[in-house]
Amino acid sequence: MSRAGLFAACAVAAVIGVTGSAPANASPSIGVISEFPIPTAASNPSWINGGLPVSSNGDLWFTQQPNTPAPGNTGAVAKITTSGVITEYTTGITPGSGPSSIAADGSGNMWFTEADGNQIAKITAAGVVTEYPLPVAGSRPAGIALGPDGNMWFTLYDSGNIGSITPAGLITEYPTGLGPTAGPYGIALGADGNMWFGGGNSGPGGTQVMGRMTPTGAVELFDTGASSNPFGVALGSDGHIWFTNYQGNNTIGRMHTSARQLPINCGSLPTKIAARGETVLLPGDCLTNAGNRLRISVTAANPARGASQDFRLKRGPGGKISIRTFGTSPLNLSITARAERRGVYPAYSFTRTVSVGRS
Repeated sequence: MSRAGLFAACAVAAVIGVTGSAPANASPSIGVISEFPIPTAASNPSWINGGLPVSSNGDLWFTQQPNTPAPGNTGAVAKITTSGVITEYTTGITPGSGPSSIAADGSGNMWFTEADGNQIAKITAAGVVTEYPLPVAGSRPAGIALGPDGNMWFTLYDSGNIGSITPAGLITEYPTGLGPTAGPYGIALGADGNMWFGGGNSGPGGTQVMGRMTPTGAVELFDTGASSNPFGVALGSDGHIWFTNYQGNNTIGRMHTSARQLPINCGSLPTKIAARGETVLLPGDCLTNAGNRLRISVTAANPARGASQDFRLKRGPGGKISIRTFGTSPLNLSITARAERRGVYPAYSFTRTVSVGRS
């Protein structure tokens, strides 16, 4: 099977060896598999993602990529509850676009690639779909994952590039240096705060690499040997990147990286604070790539002037943190965002000194 053929075959791989069924409310023994029929026949379920903590209610989302699109079965995105209730969504999805990989953005939405439609799409928790066409025709988007900057990052199988899309839908593409036959496929956020992807030219003697791309698009390629063929990519609990060698040397690979804890989709701390009133420091609960909640503390940079009495932190709904100032006197404040060490991730700390304007 060619690597391109896996777009159509991944659903087959998802059901091989599944036998037996159990009621949704049963408490089966370990190893017992339950099956939940999908309403649309021959829908070819493909990638799946979600669950806690990705989805606030624990639902999982999956794509449906039929081998031969037909009326009533042209591709969809669906969600399944942990009790087995399936809801399919087709409105807003271009028929025959081939929904493929799917991932969460940390704000309650799922993003997916449309391999045949050459688009990136977003679906909200309510099932509202927005599609974003790619700027280069025939790119064939494949894997997708949340990046350290809050954008979704994706691979472009046929163009050899890596792309990112902002929450507002602005798309940027970055060359990898692999060329149009390289086929970058799987992609994941590494513990070092960079995006890691597998790619290379299929076949004996072809270039086989794992790639690392920074949030600014700088890329570095690591040769994995002609007998490999990196494909699926994931972050391991040890802080390193793990990958499959598709049609390669029948192995699983591990790429050693250095762990770095970073906030995801949190915005930036303010550079100036109003003399009198309320300034938002964090718009809501913010997690790091280690799964820690970001903490905020504020101290007066000139306490000798009594400035410590000139402000007060305020916590709002959804984890929102603001600072209330009273205009007593001009002062400087030191705002620190921090997260504790977790597993292989070292502690995170960032401090910014900001000025409070005169009233």
